[in-house]
Amino acid sequence: MHELPVCPVCGVTRWRELGHRTYRASEASSQSDYVRKRYEVLFSDWFPGQDRVRITSLLCTCCGLITYRPRPGNEDLDAKYRRLQQLENPSRRSVTEVDRARAAEVCGHAVRIAGRPVVRDQAVLDFGGGDGRLMLPYVKAGCRCDLVDYVGEPQPGVTRRASALAELPDTTRYDWIIACHVVEHLARPLETVRELASRLSPCGVLCVEVPLEIWGRPPLLAEPVTHINFFTRSSLRCLLEMAGLEVIDCRLASSLHPTGRRLPAIRAVATRAHAHFTPQPPGTWEADRFLSANPLVQWRCRLLLPRVLLGQVGRLCGVCRGSLV
Repeated sequence: MHELPVCPVCGVTRWRELGHRTYRASEASSQSDYVRKRYEVLFSDWFPGQDRVRITSLLCTCCGLITYRPRPGNEDLDAKYRRLQQLENPSRRSVTEVDRARAAEVCGHAVRIAGRPVVRDQAVLDFGGGDGRLMLPYVKAGCRCDLVDYVGEPQPGVTRRASALAELPDTTRYDWIIACHVVEHLARPLETVRELASRLSPCGVLCVEVPLEIWGRPPLLAEPVTHINFFTRSSLRCLLEMAGLEVIDCRLASSLHPTGRRLPAIRAVATRAHAHFTPQPPGTWEADRFLSANPLVQWRCRLLLPRVLLGQVGRLCGVCRGSLV
């Protein structure tokens, strides 16, 4: 664990403290099964022998990324995934209609923004995609679909090539790379995105999606194990540009969660940069905007995501109907 972390996007150590939260081992029994397993990682692997851990939320004043201190490194994350594999024993579950809709949405967005069709025999990589169910539209189109993840049993038509990018042959190149809800988990996101960029063909396209979790408060979540990087549009764009990519589009999006809920996210589409340029870190303006407690700012952002707003209204109506019964 790093007590004085270096920003994993821009490489500086200029942090502003946003707040803190203390996690106690005694609270685990009152949490959901999902959170309880992350508490086991926290107190058995990351902070063994301790019964409470104080986590401080940090904002990089250079690029606007939010992370926390102490910050886990690669060895800590490896220990996390080993523990979770023991606790959860992941196996391939059946593909649902929500999964199919989510895969079509992610693929369709990349195709529309890039202005390039998906055609037979193109090479596609899903980085960190579990069993590769996001590849369903590419499999249907007759593409060669590869997967890099710890999961051992991929979907039909998807080939698991490795558990880490470094295990792929140096000459392997892809026309499409999808990294959907992956970058927020990484200890070294810049190094990983640079490696992904190097795997693109000359006209290849990278699609990255991350959750938007900065809403009116520091993102000190129910457990600090799942996500360690918290992005805005400007900090995600900065990450991609620092990795040598040309960002075609970076926007707020409505992400379809496997549960069927719509959640705010940031979706970016990028290609290899064909000319050298020096990225300019954006500062904290957008992070400060999302951290603002002003409800007008938050609802203005939600209005950009009509499907998220409709889902929230639908849930509110359901609650109201239930209260009248």
